[in-house]
Amino acid sequence: MTIQSTSSINNELPLSTSQLCMGVVCNYRKQGLSKVTAVKSILAALLESAEYKHTPPDQIDAAINMYIAMLDQHDNARSHAAVGDFRR
Repeated sequence: MTIQSTSSINNELPLSTSQLCMGVVCNYRKQGLSKVTAVKSILAALLESAEYKHTPPDQIDAAINMYIAMLDQHDNARSHAAVGDFRR
C-alpha cells in the first residue's frame, strides 16, 4: 500500500516551497522536529525547488534567515512561557 499526500488524493496542486517551509515551522512548533532537522528541511526545500532554481544565493539566504527567525521567535515565546510558569 502506498501513502499518498492529501493534495494528491484531492487532485490539488502540490504544495509550494513556501508552504512546505511553513509546514516545517509548524511541525517544529508542535515539537515534532528538532531545530537542526527543521533548518535542514527548510534548506533542502529551498535548494531543491524549481521555484527557486534561478534565485540569487543572497535571496535564498534571506529566505532561510526569515524561517530561522520564525523558529527563534517560537523558542523565545516558549522560554518566556516557561519562565512565567516558573514564577507563579
